[in-house]
Amino acid sequence: MRALCNVLISASSHVKLVQLFVSEEGGQQPEPVCVVKKNADDVFQASPDLENVLVSIAQEAADNNSPLVFRPHGDARFAGVRSKIAEAQLQEGAAIPFTAPDASERITMVVLVDIDDYFNEVGLEPFIAYACLCSVLLEQTVRRQRLSEFATFDHLTGLLNRRALAEVLEREHVRAERYNRRYSLLFCDLDFFKRINDTYGHVVGDRALQGIAKIAGRVLREGDWIGRWGGEEFVCILPDASEGEAERIAQRLRNQVLEEPLSVEDQAVGLTLSIGVACFPSDGYDINSLLVHADAGLSAAKQSGRNCVRRYAPGLD
Repeated sequence: MRALCNVLISASSHVKLVQLFVSEEGGQQPEPVCVVKKNADDVFQASPDLENVLVSIAQEAADNNSPLVFRPHGDARFAGVRSKIAEAQLQEGAAIPFTAPDASERITMVVLVDIDDYFNEVGLEPFIAYACLCSVLLEQTVRRQRLSEFATFDHLTGLLNRRALAEVLEREHVRAERYNRRYSLLFCDLDFFKRINDTYGHVVGDRALQGIAKIAGRVLREGDWIGRWGGEEFVCILPDASEGEAERIAQRLRNQVLEEPLSVEDQAVGLTLSIGVACFPSDGYDINSLLVHADAGLSAAKQSGRNCVRRYAPGLD
């Protein structure tokens, strides 16, 4: 947004100030989000009184959904900042509302100039066209951000997806090697997931995965990472966690899942996790070995009757 304001203020020597305001539907007062001035040390460097006046003008333009031209010298709302207006030689202003990327919001662009009758001579059309361009650019920015989120997060659980989790694992591994630190991996699998889907339907299966994600968010430590590896499998990355600490965290996660069954039509549907644990560097010196060994621990947990934690040991491969 600041870049958009900079372009406009650089387009004319008469434009002294450009400010953007965002207003919610329902008549709430607009919030200033960005301001750019011709000179960084001008008289409006710190002027909350002027900003309050511009807020009311932005709200009027947004409420009417129409461009508004105003003259500070003849507008009673500027009475408290009249001396600043005269010092800055501001003669006229315009407020142009336009649609924000979020349909529930509107953005109003307020422009102040130092020449009288400027918007009559130049016309409002260039500013309206620029406001439309700003709307398009902001929409494209929001879409790119959403695409980036889709590439990073699992849409069902909100956790990191496999690709993003692999990038985090790479960073944590490099950090551990460089600073002679340790970390641990948990390979988690929701037991009998196919049975849940077959018995209660995929909607309940989705709720089960979402429940695991919420529980893990509470159980894991600040700084730990969790992502959906695929299907009903989750991987947790525990920086600086020793072998014993990793197993304790895994047991807490398993216990908490066991204690929070799903409610399906007033019926409790129990969930259990099987978890495999592998630790760097004792269980492997490279990422691939750690993943393989954590998966081996998970397989051992499954073979031990599920709903348990097993740490990798030689011979489980």
